Amino acid sequence: MEHKCGSYRKPDIIRGNGGRGLYDHPGGLGSLVRAIFHFQEGDTIFLVIGHSGNNVCSEVTKNFDQCKYPGKNYKISIGGGGGGATYVFKLNPNSNLNDKWEPLLIAGGGGGGNGKYNPNFKLSNAQHGHGFDIYNAGYEGIGDGSGGGWNSSEIAQNNQTGQSLLNGAVGGIPCTRLSKWQVTGGFGGGGSGCQSGGGGGGFQGGNVNRPYNAGDGDERPRYELILWAALFIISIALILITFILLGKN
Repeated sequence: MEHKCGSYRKPDIIRGNGGRGLYDHPGGLGSLVRAIFHFQEGDTIFLVIGHSGNNVCSEVTKNFDQCKYPGKNYKISIGGGGGGATYVFKLNPNSNLNDKWEPLLIAGGGGGGNGKYNPNFKLSNAQHGHGFDIYNAGYEGIGDGSGGGWNSSEIAQNNQTGQSLLNGAVGGIPCTRLSKWQVTGGFGGGGSGCQSGGGGGGFQGGNVNRPYNAGDGDERPRYELILWAALFIISIALILITFILLGKN
C-alpha cells in the first residue's frame, strides 16, 4: 500500500501464538508491538500476518487416547506448532537484492507447547515471542522444527523448519513419523511440532531444544526406563552372588 507524507501510528501488531502440546501444555504467546512511522509519498509498505501454530489434539480425530485422556503419561512427546511472526516492511527499489527489503516492525511468534508429560507445566514456562533486535542476524533458528527468520537467502535445511520471509514465510510441515498429527507451524515462519514444540518465527527464528536425539516421534523414554530396570536387576544379582560366595568361604 502507498501513503502520503506524514506520521502514522500503526495499530498494535498481532503475532501468532504457539500451539498446544500433546498433553494440552499451552504454547508461548507471541509478542505485541507498536510504533510510529514517518513515510514519504510513494513509499510501498508490506504486511505479512503471522498465524498461530497448530494444536496437537485439535488436528486429529479424538480417537487417540493421548488426546482423550491428557492427564495420563503415555511416554510419548509431541510438541505444538510454533507461531508465525508478523512483519511490516518497506521496499527500497534502488537497493541491491540483500538490502531491498527494510524491516520496520516485527512481532515474533510464540514457541509451541511442551510435548512431554509434565503435570506442573504452566504458561509461565512457555517460550514467548519478542520484538526484533537489529544487531542479531535475521536467520532461522537451530534444530528440527525451528522458526524461520527474516532474510536467510537459503532454503531451510529440513521441511520442519519454518521458512524465512524472503523464502515465503511458510510454516514447517509435520515430521514424517508424526504426519498423522498434522502439527504444522504457523504462517510467518513457525516451525512444526516434533518431539519438542516448534520454534516461533521472527527476525531471528526460535531454536528448538530436542530432548532426545533419536528419530522424530521416538518413544525413547520407555526404553530408558527398561535399561535402568535391567541395570538395577543386574546389580541386585551381583550383590546376591557376592554374599553367596562369601558365605561358602
